[in-house]
Amino acid sequence: MPVPSQAATLSIIICTHDRPDLLATCLEALFANHRHAAWPEVIVVDSASGAPARARIEDMARRFPGVTLVREFMAGLSRARNAGLAKAAGQWVAYLDDDTIPAPDWIPRALELTASVPDDCAIIAGAVHPHAANARIRSLPPRWRQLLSIIELEGQGDRTEAPSMCGANVLFRRSELLAVGGFPETLGRVGTNLLSGEEKFIEQLLIGKGKRLWYSDRLRVDHQIAPTRLQWGWVTSRAYWEGASDAQIAKLLGRPIPAMALLKAAIGAGAYGLAHAVPRRQTEQALRFWYNIGLLAHHLRILGAPSPQAAPVSPVKQ
Repeated sequence: MPVPSQAATLSIIICTHDRPDLLATCLEALFANHRHAAWPEVIVVDSASGAPARARIEDMARRFPGVTLVREFMAGLSRARNAGLAKAAGQWVAYLDDDTIPAPDWIPRALELTASVPDDCAIIAGAVHPHAANARIRSLPPRWRQLLSIIELEGQGDRTEAPSMCGANVLFRRSELLAVGGFPETLGRVGTNLLSGEEKFIEQLLIGKGKRLWYSDRLRVDHQIAPTRLQWGWVTSRAYWEGASDAQIAKLLGRPIPAMALLKAAIGAGAYGLAHAVPRRQTEQALRFWYNIGLLAHHLRILGAPSPQAAPVSPVKQ
């Protein structure tokens, strides 16, 4: 495999925690792009992996030419993303999750987009498809798929008015991301904690400043989704923490949560004793229920009031 030349336009950042096998698959797919003339900077951020995984990640960084390894000794996805941002030199920074498989033409597509979007575009979002091995996902209801960060919109163009993006496959203009201080470390995964929304916060912040978001289905990754995420316990926890994340985003943006959203959450919290009466077959309603519980619980916590202890049991790692 030839040593790639650097393309100053783009830095690719992959954050990982204790998942060397998934990281290897991601890097192998990315380096399958090596036949293309232009090659970006690739940064792997090891977010406090344990000793066995850490050693394998170090070996991987040596095995793939041109990869820069950054180590963080405190866990946290936002912290890791910021560490990669601090190291990056490209005009654009791309974030890929370690469990994604970039398409064989991912790099040229990314470079085409960075060269063609208007100057006021600060975000380029790509498509996230379930990996072929996850055939069951095709039969899941829409909200469950949404909570798995599946994005299969067709076409390409400005999506600022109806943004759809996922941190598993997204590019930010580096100067704009630095100007807003990077990712808030009060959001984002830490270990098995399902608090998220750091990229959604950045999206809303940049759009609020007049920046544009573009989407392209040609910028594609396949997502290797862990079997645990197809279990009911995981997805109800994920829905709860989605609500909690939105409450935290509203706080950071200084925007009050709409009264109707709080009313729905309050109704859900008052009916917590009936939670298990929500038929599991009514998946959409049940996941909305847990979202509302999370929204209200975290909103009350922010206000310093007692909050209902309604979170589902934390899922296993992954």
